[in-house]
Amino acid sequence: MTQGAEPGPHGATPKLKLLVIDDEPAVVNALSRTLRGLYDVRTGTSAAEGLAVLGREPDVAIVLSDMRMPGMNGATFLFEARKMAPETVRVLLTGQADMDDVVHAINEGNIYRFLRKPCSPDLMRATLLAAAEQHRLIVAERQLLEQTLRGSVQALADALALSSPTVFGALAAPRCGWRS
Repeated sequence: MTQGAEPGPHGATPKLKLLVIDDEPAVVNALSRTLRGLYDVRTGTSAAEGLAVLGREPDVAIVLSDMRMPGMNGATFLFEARKMAPETVRVLLTGQADMDDVVHAINEGNIYRFLRKPCSPDLMRATLLAAAEQHRLIVAERQLLEQTLRGSVQALADALALSSPTVFGALAAPRCGWRS
Protein backbone atom coordinates (compact mmCIF):
# COMPACT_ATOMS: atom_id res chain seq x y z
CA MET A 1 0.00 0.00 0.00
CA THR A 2 1.97 2.90 -1.31
CA GLN A 3 0.47 5.89 0.45
CA GLY A 4 -0.67 4.30 3.70
CA ALA A 5 -4.33 4.10 2.70
CA GLU A 6 -6.64 1.13 3.04
CA PRO A 7 -7.69 -0.75 -0.09
CA GLY A 8 -10.82 0.51 -1.78
CA PRO A 9 -13.88 -1.59 -2.64
CA HIS A 10 -12.20 -3.10 -5.71
CA GLY A 11 -8.79 -3.68 -4.12
CA ALA A 12 -7.24 -0.44 -5.42
CA THR A 13 -5.47 1.79 -2.93
CA PRO A 14 -7.07 5.24 -2.88
CA LYS A 15 -4.80 8.25 -2.85
CA LEU A 16 -4.41 10.07 0.43
CA LYS A 17 -5.92 13.54 0.58
CA LEU A 18 -3.43 16.40 0.57
CA LEU A 19 -4.52 19.96 1.32
CA VAL A 20 -2.31 22.71 -0.15
CA ILE A 21 -2.78 26.25 1.21
CA ASP A 22 -0.87 29.27 -0.10
CA ASP A 23 -2.01 32.81 -0.76
CA GLU A 24 -0.24 32.79 -4.13
CA PRO A 25 -2.49 31.04 -6.68
CA ALA A 26 0.48 30.30 -8.95
CA VAL A 27 2.19 28.36 -6.15
CA VAL A 28 -1.01 26.46 -5.35
CA ASN A 29 -1.49 25.55 -9.02
CA ALA A 30 2.13 24.46 -9.46
CA LEU A 31 2.06 22.28 -6.34
CA SER A 32 -1.29 20.82 -7.32
CA ARG A 33 -0.03 19.89 -10.79
CA THR A 34 3.16 18.39 -9.35
CA LEU A 35 1.45 16.33 -6.66
CA ARG A 36 -1.91 15.30 -8.13
CA GLY A 37 -0.48 12.07 -9.53
CA LEU A 38 0.49 10.96 -6.01
CA TYR A 39 -2.28 12.49 -3.90
CA ASP A 40 -5.92 13.48 -4.02
CA VAL A 41 -5.14 17.21 -3.86
CA ARG A 42 -7.39 19.85 -2.32
CA THR A 43 -6.36 23.50 -2.50
CA GLY A 44 -7.07 26.91 -1.07
CA THR A 45 -5.57 30.39 -1.16
CA SER A 46 -6.27 31.33 2.47
CA ALA A 47 -6.31 29.81 5.92
CA ALA A 48 -10.09 30.30 6.01
CA GLU A 49 -10.47 28.21 2.83
CA GLY A 50 -8.23 25.53 4.35
CA LEU A 51 -10.29 25.37 7.53
CA ALA A 52 -13.45 25.12 5.44
CA VAL A 53 -11.99 22.14 3.53
CA LEU A 54 -11.05 20.43 6.81
CA GLY A 55 -14.55 21.09 8.12
CA ARG A 56 -16.00 19.25 5.12
CA GLU A 57 -13.27 16.63 4.82
CA PRO A 58 -11.66 15.81 8.17
CA ASP A 59 -9.98 12.76 6.58
CA VAL A 60 -7.32 14.92 4.92
CA ALA A 61 -4.06 13.09 5.63
CA ILE A 62 -1.52 15.90 5.02
CA VAL A 63 -1.74 19.68 5.11
CA LEU A 64 0.95 21.69 3.33
CA SER A 65 0.71 25.37 4.21
CA ASP A 66 2.57 28.56 3.45
CA MET A 67 3.68 30.56 6.50
CA ARG A 68 3.09 34.15 5.38
CA MET A 69 -0.56 34.66 4.48
CA PRO A 70 -2.88 37.60 5.10
CA GLY A 71 -5.44 37.20 7.87
CA MET A 72 -3.94 34.12 9.54
CA ASN A 73 -0.36 32.92 9.24
CA GLY A 74 0.53 29.32 8.53
CA ALA A 75 1.50 28.46 12.11
CA THR A 76 -1.86 29.62 13.44
CA PHE A 77 -3.69 27.91 10.60
CA LEU A 78 -1.90 24.61 11.31
CA PHE A 79 -2.67 24.96 15.02
CA GLU A 80 -6.38 25.31 14.15
CA ALA A 81 -6.11 22.48 11.62
CA ARG A 82 -4.70 20.24 14.34
CA LYS A 83 -7.75 20.90 16.51
CA MET A 84 -10.13 20.07 13.64
CA ALA A 85 -8.27 17.04 12.28
CA PRO A 86 -5.74 15.74 14.83
CA GLU A 87 -4.59 12.83 12.67
CA THR A 88 -3.59 15.18 9.87
CA VAL A 89 0.16 15.57 9.42
CA ARG A 90 1.15 19.23 9.04
CA VAL A 91 3.98 20.59 6.88
CA LEU A 92 4.93 24.28 6.74
CA LEU A 93 6.41 25.79 3.57
CA THR A 94 7.84 29.29 3.63
CA GLY A 95 10.03 31.60 1.64
CA GLN A 96 10.94 33.73 4.61
CA ALA A 97 11.10 32.82 8.23
CA ASP A 98 13.01 33.94 11.25
CA MET A 99 13.83 31.70 14.17
CA ASP A 100 10.84 32.95 16.22
CA ASP A 101 8.49 31.94 13.40
CA VAL A 102 10.04 28.49 13.21
CA VAL A 103 9.84 27.90 16.97
CA HIS A 104 6.26 29.18 17.13
CA ALA A 105 5.18 27.02 14.20
CA ILE A 106 6.74 23.86 15.59
CA ASN A 107 5.55 24.37 19.16
CA GLU A 108 2.04 25.68 18.49
CA GLY A 109 1.08 23.84 15.31
CA ASN A 110 2.88 20.61 16.09
CA ILE A 111 4.50 20.80 12.68
CA TYR A 112 5.88 17.57 11.27
CA ARG A 113 8.30 19.25 8.85
CA PHE A 114 9.37 22.76 7.93
CA LEU A 115 10.44 23.44 4.31
CA ARG A 116 11.92 26.56 2.72
CA LYS A 117 10.88 27.95 -0.65
CA PRO A 118 12.03 27.26 -3.21
CA CYS A 119 11.84 23.58 -2.41
CA SER A 120 13.07 21.03 -4.92
CA PRO A 121 10.45 18.63 -6.25
CA ASP A 122 12.50 15.68 -4.94
CA LEU A 123 12.63 17.12 -1.42
CA MET A 124 8.91 17.94 -1.56
CA ARG A 125 8.02 14.40 -2.66
CA ALA A 126 10.29 12.81 -0.04
CA THR A 127 8.84 15.01 2.70
CA LEU A 128 5.26 14.24 1.72
CA LEU A 129 6.03 10.53 1.44
CA ALA A 130 7.43 10.64 4.99
CA ALA A 131 4.34 12.60 6.09
CA ALA A 132 2.11 9.94 4.50
CA GLU A 133 3.94 7.24 6.45
CA GLN A 134 3.58 9.29 9.65
CA HIS A 135 -0.17 9.57 8.97
CA ARG A 136 -0.39 5.81 8.45
CA LEU A 137 1.33 5.24 11.80
CA ILE A 138 -0.97 7.69 13.60
CA VAL A 139 -4.09 6.02 12.19
CA ALA A 140 -2.77 2.51 12.92
CA GLU A 141 -2.00 3.49 16.53
CA ARG A 142 -5.49 4.93 17.03
CA GLN A 143 -7.08 1.79 15.56
CA LEU A 144 -4.95 -0.45 17.79
CA LEU A 145 -5.91 1.55 20.87
CA GLU A 146 -9.60 1.37 19.96
CA GLN A 147 -9.40 -2.39 19.43
CA THR A 148 -7.54 -2.84 22.71
CA LEU A 149 -10.13 -0.79 24.58
CA ARG A 150 -13.02 -2.70 23.01
CA GLY A 151 -11.34 -6.02 23.84
CA SER A 152 -10.67 -4.95 27.42
CA VAL A 153 -14.25 -3.82 27.96
CA GLN A 154 -15.53 -7.07 26.46
CA ALA A 155 -13.21 -9.14 28.68
CA LEU A 156 -14.38 -7.23 31.76
CA ALA A 157 -18.02 -7.69 30.81
CA ASP A 158 -17.46 -11.40 30.23
CA ALA A 159 -15.73 -11.77 33.62
CA LEU A 160 -18.55 -9.94 35.39
CA ALA A 161 -21.14 -12.04 33.62
CA LEU A 162 -19.35 -15.24 34.69
CA SER A 163 -19.03 -14.14 38.30
CA SER A 164 -22.67 -13.19 38.69
CA PRO A 165 -24.72 -13.91 35.58
CA THR A 166 -28.08 -13.12 37.13
CA VAL A 167 -27.07 -9.79 38.64
CA PHE A 168 -24.95 -8.69 35.69
CA GLY A 169 -27.59 -9.69 33.16
CA ALA A 170 -30.32 -7.81 35.05
CA LEU A 171 -28.20 -4.66 35.46
CA ALA A 172 -26.43 -4.51 32.16
CA ALA A 173 -29.10 -5.49 29.66
CA PRO A 174 -31.50 -2.57 30.09
CA ARG A 175 -28.83 0.12 30.46
CA CYS A 176 -26.04 -0.86 28.09
CA GLY A 177 -27.75 -3.09 25.62
CA TRP A 178 -25.66 -6.09 26.73
CA ARG A 179 -27.16 -9.48 26.23
CA SER A 180 -26.10 -12.44 28.29
